[in-house]
Formats: sequence, C-alpha cells, structure tokens
Amino acid sequence: MRSISLLITGDFAPQGRILQMVKNRDYEHTFNDFSTYLEKSDINITNLECPLIETGKPIPKIGPALKAPVSSIEILKRGNFNIVTLANNHILDYGIAGLQSTIDICKNSGINTVGAGLTKYEVTRPIIYRIGNKTIGFINVAENEFSIVPTREYGANPIDIPEIYNKINELKNSVDSIIIIVHGGHEFYKYPSPEIVKHYRMLIDFGANAVVGHHPHCYSGYETYNEGLIFYSLGNFSFDWPDMRKTGWNEGYAVNLKLNNNNKLDFDIIPYKQGTTNTPGIRLLKYNEANKFNNDLAEINTVIASEELLMKQWHTYIKNMESKYMMLIQPTNRWIKALQARNYLPTIFFKSKRNRLTLLNLIRCESHREILTNILNTIKKN
Repeated sequence: MRSISLLITGDFAPQGRILQMVKNRDYEHTFNDFSTYLEKSDINITNLECPLIETGKPIPKIGPALKAPVSSIEILKRGNFNIVTLANNHILDYGIAGLQSTIDICKNSGINTVGAGLTKYEVTRPIIYRIGNKTIGFINVAENEFSIVPTREYGANPIDIPEIYNKINELKNSVDSIIIIVHGGHEFYKYPSPEIVKHYRMLIDFGANAVVGHHPHCYSGYETYNEGLIFYSLGNFSFDWPDMRKTGWNEGYAVNLKLNNNNKLDFDIIPYKQGTTNTPGIRLLKYNEANKFNNDLAEINTVIASEELLMKQWHTYIKNMESKYMMLIQPTNRWIKALQARNYLPTIFFKSKRNRLTLLNLIRCESHREILTNILNTIKKN
C-alpha cells in the first residue's frame, strides 16, 4: 500500500484582501498553484488563527483581536482541509461565543477541530484520524496567552508538559504515529530558542513521531532528532498583512509528511509566498526564489545543529530585545515612554488595566518569560 500523505500548514487568518475575496466568492485565487498539493494529499491541516464570527465584543488582552466572517469556512472547504488546529493565541479573541461559533461552523462543514473546546474534555482531547490502514493521533497545544482559561473549562489547550506526556502515553498503543502541533515561539525570530529546542526534543523523547510549530510569523528550520522530526516554525500560511513583508511575514513552507507501511515518516518541504504587495493569495516560489529560500533554510538548519551557533544567535536576539522589554515592565503611556527613552523623565510605573495585562502576558507566556528572564539575568551579571 502507498504511503499516507499529511500536509501541514501554518497560520491561516482570513484578513485584509482575503476578506474581499471571500465576499466575492473568489476561493480559487486564495491557493492558486498551491492547490495541487491540497488536492493530492490525504490529510490537510492548517492553524485557524482567528474565530469565525460575524459580530461580538473582544476580550481584554494585549495585541490585536482578530475575527473573520463565518463565510470564510468556504476557503477551508475548497482547500480540502480535514483538520484545523485551534490552539493559538487568537481563537478566544471574541470570547466563548467566538469559539463556539468556530467549532460549530467547522463541524457543520465536515472539518475536524483539535486544540480547543467548550469543556475540559474537549480542550485537551487529541484527535485520532484513520485513513486506509493507518491511524494517526494529533495533539495540539499553545503557549499560555489570553486564549488559555486557567480552569481549562473552555478555550485553547495550553502547553503542559505532564499533560502532554500523559496524552502521548494514552495514544501510543492505539495509533501508528503521533503528531504534536505547537503554537509558540518568538515572533519574527527565525531560530528556535534554547528552551524551545529542549522542549520539542523532549516531546520526541516522550514518544511523539513529529513536532510541528508555528506562531513566529516567519519560517524556521527543522531537524531529525532521536528518529523523530521537528519543524520549529512553518511561518504564515495565509495572513494578508503586506506591510509586514520586512519581517519574513510573507514567506513560509508547508510540510508534507509521508507515513509509510513501516510507520516511518518521510517529508517534503513546500515553500511559498503569500500576502505580498501584488498577490494576496498563496503562490509557490519560482525557481530563483526557491533557490534563495532553500539556501536560507539550510543556513538556519546549520545553526540549529550547533549548540554554539544557536546560543550566539540567541544572545544577539536577547540584546536586541532588551530595551523593548525593559520598557514593558515599566509601563506608561506612549508619550511618557518616549520621554523616558530620551532620559527626560524617570521611569514610573503607572497602574492601569493595560499594564496589568502586559505584565501578566510577559510572566505567563513561555516565550515572553524566557526573553524576560534572560534579559534580567544578563543585566544582573553586568
């Protein structure tokens, strides 16, 4: 029997010009020549980065509150998506109503969801997908941000190492392969941090066969570790914010996992660009673009393979982030911040709801906390 093909993509948020394409029912030009891969894969998976709801009130949070009309589900249907992952930092942007609307519209459209739910059971529930004679288990988790409800009675499934370990053990004897999809990492940083490398490798040691990451809004590298595959960030799949092009926002890759008869995973990398100035949809890279992409990806992989090189990149990143994070833990309004940055005013902590939410996010979210603690340790040493 032939191998089973699983196509996994990164962040999908129907925004910008894509919304007009939805309104015009122009679904074909969302995927363009990428459609070939969607049509021939057995299982297509994407990360639905926003709730599908018409109206509503956003929750108190730091960062933008995203949503898309329920008619956006037609894009997913036309893309032959079987599964959408919901564990991300935006799925609860419009509260439990937005989450329920999203789950309902996916269910009614024949699309499975994983990584979020309306009950404690649904939140942490893996999804088991059977195709041919193969059974694949998917676990989806996200870093602890505003989509995570502390009681876990609803919302997104948080990264909880003991919980993930238990879920992997529950699945081991009933599936042929275990795929963990993680929404986390450092935005616009194209390397995994030391902690992320440690944790993703730990998931392979627990028994996962592959770990696939997204959230940084740029692509990162991959590695083979202990017979498992780790893809640290796929980048955006469709997120039409063309003004972000200098950040790596507009290029990403899908990973096509192939599960063979011996339950071994092979893979192909499928690079593309999306949301560019001239093209809102997804297009495969041309020959010269693909060569440039492959060379860059190979360089990233070289860094990941070297602990020394990876730490060097991380220390540079921490140094570049120091002023931003130090201002965040001494929050004021933007005018006073500007004066403080020029040393015209002393740093003063002004209490406000926004300041409290900022501090909560810095302390609770794994990636923010990793940056902050590294900055404070560096300052302490100096």
